[in-house]
This record gives sequence, structure tokens and C-alpha cells, in this order.
Amino acid sequence: MSRLEILGEKISLLNVNKNLGGSQTATSTAALKQALDFYDAELTTIKKEELQIKANMQEENLKMNLLSNQLTSLQSSENKSTSEIRIKIKSQTAGNGSFDLNYLVANASWYPKYNIRVKDVNSHLSINYKAEVNQNTGVDWNKV
Repeated sequence: MSRLEILGEKISLLNVNKNLGGSQTATSTAALKQALDFYDAELTTIKKEELQIKANMQEENLKMNLLSNQLTSLQSSENKSTSEIRIKIKSQTAGNGSFDLNYLVANASWYPKYNIRVKDVNSHLSINYKAEVNQNTGVDWNKV
């Protein structure tokens, strides 16, 4: 951006010094032609460089917007729950195997409940174990 400011200052300097020789002195045709050629060449060079810098800035802004969109997409996809498990197994020979899968998730809890029954003092005690499950994961836990 500072390069654009420098180019703007060069343009201002060229514009201020357009009046060759001041208002009292007449300028020769050759000097005027030389000044016009110099002015034309310098201004053309400056404008080309300005256009190139602005085009580069626009291209960089497009890249930044694309990266920003990708980042937003990745950040939003990290919060989505899925019910998919992928397991990759590599073995030298074919065979049967068994696996235990554990599922650890935040925002879920449980606490035990007991149902204790007895008919009378001479009867056996019956205990049924139960659990109260709570979850705020956003995942459907039907039939779990």
C-alpha cells in the first residue's frame, strides 16, 4: 500500500511542475517537447505500476476470501455429530476377530438407581439395578 502512496506523490510532483519556466518566461518548443515526453513517459510508468499493484491486491484479496471461507467451513464441520465409525484393519492372514468399541462423549452422564424388594423377613432380598441416563450431545440415542 505504501508503494501506491509513493506513486501518488510522484504524480502530484509531476502535476505541480507542469509550468516550465514560470509564468514570465517563455519556453522553447524543444524544451516543451522534451518536458511533455518526460511527463508522458513518467506518468505512463507510474500508472502501469499502480494498475499492477491494484491487480495484485485484488488477487490476494480473492485468495484471502477463499481461505476464509474454507476455514469457516472447516470450523463449522468440526461441531457436527456423526454416527459413523471407520475402522481400518491390516492383517497378514484372513481370520476372525472380535473388537470392543468404546464411545466417549461429552455432555452425557448417568447415575444408578436401585429397586429393592422383600416379601417378609424370612424371604430373600431382590435387587434390580437401573440407571438414569442424561445426555445433551445432540445425537439420537434411541435404542441405546
